[in-house]
Amino acid sequence: MTRWLPLVALGVVLLALELTRRDRRLLALRLAALACVLGGAALLLRPRATASAPGSLTLLTPGAPRGATGDYRVDDLAGPGPGVVPLPGALGDSLRGAGAVTLVGWGLLPSEWEALPGVPVSFTTASLPPGITRLDAPQALSLGEAYLLAGAVHLEPGAAGVLRLRRDSLVLDSARVTAADSSFTLRDRPRAAGLAEYTLELAAGRTSVREPLGVLVTRRPPPRVLVLEGSPSFETAFLKRWLAAEGGRLSVRTQVSRGRFRTEHLNGEGPALGAVTPAAMAPFDVVIVDGPALGALPEGERGALRRVVQEGTGLVVVPPLGSGAVPLASFMPGLRLEARGEEPVRTARPLWAGQPRRPAGGIPVEAGVLSAPGTERLVQEEDGSVLAVARALGAGAVAATLVATPSRWVLDGDQDLYAGYWSRLLGRVARDTTSRLTWDSDGPLRPGRRLALTLVTGATAPVIAVRAPDGGVDSVALAQDPLDPRRWTGRFWPRTAGWHQASAGEAQLAFRVHAPSEWLALEGASRERATRRALRSHAGGVAPAGRAQGRGDLLGFLLVVAGSGLLWWEHRRR
Repeated sequence: MTRWLPLVALGVVLLALELTRRDRRLLALRLAALACVLGGAALLLRPRATASAPGSLTLLTPGAPRGATGDYRVDDLAGPGPGVVPLPGALGDSLRGAGAVTLVGWGLLPSEWEALPGVPVSFTTASLPPGITRLDAPQALSLGEAYLLAGAVHLEPGAAGVLRLRRDSLVLDSARVTAADSSFTLRDRPRAAGLAEYTLELAAGRTSVREPLGVLVTRRPPPRVLVLEGSPSFETAFLKRWLAAEGGRLSVRTQVSRGRFRTEHLNGEGPALGAVTPAAMAPFDVVIVDGPALGALPEGERGALRRVVQEGTGLVVVPPLGSGAVPLASFMPGLRLEARGEEPVRTARPLWAGQPRRPAGGIPVEAGVLSAPGTERLVQEEDGSVLAVARALGAGAVAATLVATPSRWVLDGDQDLYAGYWSRLLGRVARDTTSRLTWDSDGPLRPGRRLALTLVTGATAPVIAVRAPDGGVDSVALAQDPLDPRRWTGRFWPRTAGWHQASAGEAQLAFRVHAPSEWLALEGASRERATRRALRSHAGGVAPAGRAQGRGDLLGFLLVVAGSGLLWWEHRRR
């Protein structure tokens, strides 16, 4: 729009000068000449494609300026019309016989590049509209997890605005963005299972963009837990209450004397547990053991515990770690417990990713700081001191923590911090027995655009059912991964916009197929990034940019010359 402002202003000034002249003779001729000059200038200034080499094709992709000329419009957002083809593959022989291809607009998606021949390609990019150009968001959540959004926006130079995360009319979070600092982070924590629908609203001056999104929140069953303790623990009592409220299954083996143990089962039945053997550990997804109990295990039982962890069972070692530090090193090589102070316990404020909120005060932790090469930090302090780490061991994982009394959060009335802490530890190491569905697509989901569905499950011959907004159900054929028998993939082409529900056994997923008017900035940025990546490795190479051209250039030039000539003749005859 701004390209026309100088021309409009010039036309207004010249028209005013002509109308205020005292000499009214030949006024109609002068006005006609002025119209010729301005009309010709408009034709010369209009957006147009880049010239292609002889025998080449120009493809107008989404975002191509109005008035741009080309051989075909490759645009799945434009809808049917003259010269519009849904994908480059529909051009067939026309593309294969081209000497070069010129792309005008935002470019092509990765799946559309598959149809391009190995000929030189040039790219004339179009400007992006203001909006959200990058978005990282979880596809599914377990109840209690945070919905974290991170991304970036595109604004006009010098502009600033506010991005808001809304549910209905309620603003849940907001972030200030500018053209120079365009990144943002937003969060919410859904309070109920089901489909949580949101709106991202960008307000920047006259720009107002509202984009729909959402996530399916499900109740994930807690893992089956075995606790091995050297003596009765106050902390185990709190863990039992929390797991019981979550519907989890828990077994506790407590040593009462040398070679004698007491077994307790919660939310289920089971045999008495004696020695640690692979058969005794098989029913559990994660084992929690304190340092003294780990140190007291005979060498053979520690070896059995290590084997079951390598086969997929998780292990969490809790304080006091000191007496179990030597055997723990066999599960987590290189682990070091660096002393901090002379007292066995100190006070700290544990922090972790996705924490419901920052603790108001400190809680007791074992004195020291954990360090180990190649480990993942699970919990730390504000100064970066590590309180809990995790590391893979075969198919399983091992975690060690210095947080001695997480029950202090419960006693202080902060049940969410207690639940978040244990969810963080158990969720990281527990055996993965759940089925999961995920999707992947080139850019925002659109009707008719290919969608890849991936299912991870232990089931044999699974099938994914997709329910469309109109209630219709489609079955998606799946192919098994030859390297990972739990992994299955399939392709689906949605027909309509709106929320779709996919399910395969206990695995569920919801995804929104967007209308052509939604998420345009993200569409343009996705296409531009994909096109620039593809150009770097395109077999045909990159064609040099040609000169600007347009079919109306000659007409515009003739109009400017004719109008200017009439005005010059009228001026000379006075």
